Amino acid sequence: MSEWPAFLEKPWVDDPVTGVRLPVPVAGWTRVDRDAVLGGLSDFCSGVLRVKGYLDGDALERLGDGYRRMLAARGDDPGGDDFLEFVALALEREKGLTVDDELGRMERVLHRARFDRMVQWTFGRLPGVMPGELYEIMPSARAICRLLRCPASLAGDTSLIHVASVNPAAAHVAACWLRAEIARQELGEAPFVFAFTLTPDDWRSRCQQHFPEDVHER
Repeated sequence: MSEWPAFLEKPWVDDPVTGVRLPVPVAGWTRVDRDAVLGGLSDFCSGVLRVKGYLDGDALERLGDGYRRMLAARGDDPGGDDFLEFVALALEREKGLTVDDELGRMERVLHRARFDRMVQWTFGRLPGVMPGELYEIMPSARAICRLLRCPASLAGDTSLIHVASVNPAAAHVAACWLRAEIARQELGEAPFVFAFTLTPDDWRSRCQQHFPEDVHER
């Protein structure tokens, strides 16, 4: 069992947009931390999808319960699974819907509802796409990005970080969390952290590059 203090005894950063509570510092977190962050993010996404009529409340509640059971079954694995991808995969199994089409639909619902200023990167390769220097400078950045499945990298120099996901809420939370972790570590001048969304194919490709240990069977 981890000797790290209980979840509620940790310092916190509350994201004002999603309501997700982010443990800072990241070092020493537990599976309880992991499940609380991902569970809070899934609750936010479910709420937006329900209000916008993507799925009814009963279906989203059932999918949310299934998502939490899946996280619990992962044990102490520090990797994450995106809620939107979980929903899209469930709809593929249940209704024969295309995963990428459903991911695109949910991305648009969340984007228009709460993240209309976030840009979807469709201009070729996102600058700084290959993993490396950022994670070497700050290993906790990799832990954050791996959990949220939001690859991040320095974009040209140490003053600019790009973080991206197929899920705009996850990208937003990752950017918020990275800013808080960088400020805590006092790593010089705080960089600008910009969040983007990606197409499903680009997102998967970047996740495979950044987190090769998290290629799970679906």
